[in-house]
Amino acid sequence: MLMRNPSKSPRVRAMPRAHLGGGPRCLALRSCCNQFGQLSRPGHFPTKAPRRRRKRHQQVLVSGRGGPDTPVPSSPQRLACGPGERLPSRPLVPATCTRRRLFRLESDWLIDTCLWAKIEASALVNEHFSATFMNSPWQRRRQPDDVPTPVAVAVSDFCRRAKAPAPAPEVREALALLAEADDFRVRALTDGEPEVSPLGPFAVVDILNGTQPSVAAQRQACGFYEVARELAHVRDQKTPPPAPAPAEPSLTFAPPPAMDVSAGKKGGKAAKEDLEATVKERIAPRKRAPTEDTLGSPADFAEEPALSRRDLPRPRGRFTRVEAPRASFMELTRLTGKPVVEAAMEAADHRFALLRALSQRFNGARGELTQVDLENVLRDHALMDAMVEKERRQVLDGFTTQRGAAGRVAWALGLSPSELQRLVSMLSLTEDVEALRERFRREALATPHLTHRLDLLGREKYLTDLGIQKKFADTLRKELERLVGDVLHDAGDLHELADAVARKHGAPSELVFRAFERLGLADGLRKQLLAGSR
Repeated sequence: MLMRNPSKSPRVRAMPRAHLGGGPRCLALRSCCNQFGQLSRPGHFPTKAPRRRRKRHQQVLVSGRGGPDTPVPSSPQRLACGPGERLPSRPLVPATCTRRRLFRLESDWLIDTCLWAKIEASALVNEHFSATFMNSPWQRRRQPDDVPTPVAVAVSDFCRRAKAPAPAPEVREALALLAEADDFRVRALTDGEPEVSPLGPFAVVDILNGTQPSVAAQRQACGFYEVARELAHVRDQKTPPPAPAPAEPSLTFAPPPAMDVSAGKKGGKAAKEDLEATVKERIAPRKRAPTEDTLGSPADFAEEPALSRRDLPRPRGRFTRVEAPRASFMELTRLTGKPVVEAAMEAADHRFALLRALSQRFNGARGELTQVDLENVLRDHALMDAMVEKERRQVLDGFTTQRGAAGRVAWALGLSPSELQRLVSMLSLTEDVEALRERFRREALATPHLTHRLDLLGREKYLTDLGIQKKFADTLRKELERLVGDVLHDAGDLHELADAVARKHGAPSELVFRAFERLGLADGLRKQLLAGSR
């Protein structure tokens, strides 16, 4: 219970230990008053009052020598005074109250710490605590919802082990008094065992601010942190909202000047120009001035919270793709995994495609699924022979269809050139593939049809794949020189010469002309035609 002297500013004076008693509850209350009660003037510190000598005939503040038969009043005696009167410098408490422990605050306050006198947070939260509260550590640094869940769980478990379990909202309110950079200090404290008990979430915050654990335990026992929680809540509610942004000035236009009727004929042209300018201003679009609804009222700004919430990423949508967890390849080695492997084999043309399909669903023995793991699975289910037969058929058909071009075969099977070489080597088809390629080399070099040979000349990549580009170009150059010699005297220029060769041998003239350019025969033939025309 508090009694205030309105004529003097409140100031707490430290009292001797004999006046406060030696119990832990009194020690904690003395710490509480030192925390919240030292409300001195700016630049001044509370000084210790001179010790006064007691007299027998005077009434003392606290008497601890009463007998067992000394009566104890049921309620504290309140000192009454008028509006203009002052309370005495020392409250007159009867010396017969031997079993009471009273707290003296510089002749202005009287705090009764008996069991029936509780410290209510609403009684302490008033205008006299504003100065101290501005400099106190009980001030929110963030919103309770912004506290990381792992940190809150660690503090809750620590309080449970410290024999002071607390609900989740109280834990988050306590951690909101710390900044985000202090979370690692909280984890460092909660990872160990509590030294004393009880310790609640606000006691954890107080320990991180430099308070000894023993003092924090005493404060927890006497209800100090209930006052701190209420003060933090009131401070958050009384935080002024941010100042509203100044309104932007609106764009206005000056009214058009009035026409001067008394102007003569000399000013007719100038008046006409002014009239045109006035018309342009009238038809030009105007910017609307902001209204009161768009600017908003001060009440809207007052409703905004004092601390803004953290910008969290937006939740995932319904069409977000998330990779499914992979299973172990040991499931493929079981009997239940054989249908899965068979279904994947039907959709894959070779083992590399099968490996890519199964690696998205299963892990290997040491991380990613490898080719060795896949081959072991195929052998366990007796599917290796079927896969080898399918691969041999696919490779041979590909080389036959693509006329020996290994690059086009790899592209058709979805393999890289190196993977195709490995597959051919594992299937022991090196000799068969080389025989097919040699067959198509002989056909390309020995074909008698001129159109076919001119068409192959434009497929440089195919000839390079077969390894006969230079040999094929030399053979075709000699053949064209022989054919041109028969009709050279009948042509006037290079185009007429190409038309003559094409008509005689049944080939497109455009292909013949391109062959002259690609084989380097065009310059020599032009010189021969120029010399023959002279």
